[in-house]
Amino acid sequence: MDKVQWFNEKCFFVRLAGVNVEAMNPIGNVVILLVAMFFTGFFFKIAVPASAPQWIHQFASRNYPTTTGQITHSEVTHAANSKGTIFYDVNIAYRYEVGGQTFEAARFRYTPLIRCADLAWTQNIVNAHPVGSQTQVFYNPQNPADALLSPRINGDDLVDILNHWGLFVIMPLLWAIPSNWLRRVIFKPIAGGVKILEEGQIHRVRLPRFRPILITLMTAVFLPGLVCTYAFGESHPSVEAVETAMAVTFGILVVLYFLCLWKIRSGDYDLIIDEGSRTVGLPKSLFGRERMTVGLSEISAVSVEVLTKRGSKGGAYLTYAPTLRVQDKESKAFKLADWFERNRAEAFAEWLRKQLGVGSDA
Repeated sequence: MDKVQWFNEKCFFVRLAGVNVEAMNPIGNVVILLVAMFFTGFFFKIAVPASAPQWIHQFASRNYPTTTGQITHSEVTHAANSKGTIFYDVNIAYRYEVGGQTFEAARFRYTPLIRCADLAWTQNIVNAHPVGSQTQVFYNPQNPADALLSPRINGDDLVDILNHWGLFVIMPLLWAIPSNWLRRVIFKPIAGGVKILEEGQIHRVRLPRFRPILITLMTAVFLPGLVCTYAFGESHPSVEAVETAMAVTFGILVVLYFLCLWKIRSGDYDLIIDEGSRTVGLPKSLFGRERMTVGLSEISAVSVEVLTKRGSKGGAYLTYAPTLRVQDKESKAFKLADWFERNRAEAFAEWLRKQLGVGSDA
C-alpha cells in the first residue's frame, strides 16, 4: 500500500474533507442526504424547541426587575447515570412579594447547571442560600410568578455551547458533502465538474486533494470542545474567559480555512495544459511526487483505471482514477485523481483527451 492510499484510508478527517468524499458513489451520497434531512428535521422540530426557550429566558433575565425574597428550602440533590457517575443539582425554594402579592418559586436558573459532578460547587451555592436568609429574586415583569435567583448567561452556559458546537456544525457538514454530487447530477457540468481556469493558451485544471470548507467544518466539530477541556477542565470560568477561548477557537478556524484556500490557489494541485509550449504540468501529489512537466508528444493516452481497495474492516470498494499515460524512454502512468463516481471520471478523461488530442488506452 503506497503512502497516498494509506493516508486516504486511515486519516478519516482528511478523507471526509477531500476529493474521495466529494465524489462518493451515488448510494453513499443519497444516504448522507437522507441523514442530513433527518438531522435537520430533528434539529428544528425537537432540539431547538426543547432548548431554545431556556436560553432565551436566561438571556432575557439580565433585565429582570428584582425584589427581596426569603429562602424556605435549600439542599443539594444528586442522581447517578447508567455508568455510576453522580451528578449534583440544587433544590432551593423561596418566597417573595411583587405588587402586594406573595409568590413561591423554586427555580435557580432557566438553564441547567453545567458539569454538576462538582459537589463542592453545588454545596457552595446551597451554603450561600441558607433557609431563612434573605435573597435577591429576579422576576419576569410580564409574569411575576416566573422568577429565578441566578440571571444572565454565565461562563458555564458558554462552555456548554462550545462543548456541543459539533452538533451545530454537523448539519451544514452533512449538507455540504453531497452538494457537489447533486450539482453534477442536475447540471451535468463539463469535465466531470472540475474547475477549469483559462489563462490565454494555458488551461489550469484544479484537482485539489481536499476542500477547505469541509476541512474547516470537520475541525470545528471537535476543536471547541478540546479547547474547553484543556483550558477550563472542571472549573467554572468567567464569561470573559470563555469569550476569549471562543475568539481564539474561531480565529484558528478562520486561519485554517484561508491556509487551505491559499494552498489550493497556489496551483500546486493544478494540472497545467500549456498549448503555447505544448507541455503539460502534472500536479503535486499529497505525498512524494513533486510537480513534473511533460511534452504533449510524450502523452500516449488518457485512461480511467479501476482500482479495488480495502477498507480498515476488510471490505472491498472500487475507485476510478483518471490516469495520464506517458511514453518516454519507458512507459509511465500518472494518476491525476481518485474518485468513487465512474461517470465523473469518464467525463473528465474524455474532456482531457480532447484537449490533449490523444485517445484512451485500449
